[in-house]
Amino acid sequence: DFRLDENGYLVTNRGLRVQGYSDSALSTVGDIKIDGSDRPATSDPAASVVAFSINPDGMVNVRLSDGTAYNRAQVLMQGFRSPEALLKDGDSLYSGLSAAGPVGSTLVAPGTNGVGQIQAGSLELSNVDLANEFAKLITAQRGFQASARMITTSDEVLQELVNLKR
Repeated sequence: DFRLDENGYLVTNRGLRVQGYSDSALSTVGDIKIDGSDRPATSDPAASVVAFSINPDGMVNVRLSDGTAYNRAQVLMQGFRSPEALLKDGDSLYSGLSAAGPVGSTLVAPGTNGVGQIQAGSLELSNVDLANEFAKLITAQRGFQASARMITTSDEVLQELVNLKR
């Protein structure tokens, strides 16, 4: 879930800056900034950034107000020898990186060296155990039904007592 912060950096929903090649030459690794720099010489110098998108291969495409589109940066990923050793911390964050054993010492482009691709316009799947949640729902519903029957029975007993007294 990427967005831009107030300084134009690409950040996660928690405000952590996204890393990758931060220049259009794909030579410098760092924070990715969407600011219209590295624009083609043919674009209008006064044009501003109107949109950006990220391809499955991590390329960050920027569109300027004059219609010019160009590659500004590339999001990079890290592969792991034992991905099952990663521990979910929530919000798409993981811990246990050393136990998972990063593959190589460098980040790689999405879709290469066994790492996945970026799926723009979608979020990761929920980590909710659907069967367990349905079981809890059924238990809560049956508890509610039992409570409702107790109240109904109590009302009927009290009604009988009132009728006996008359």
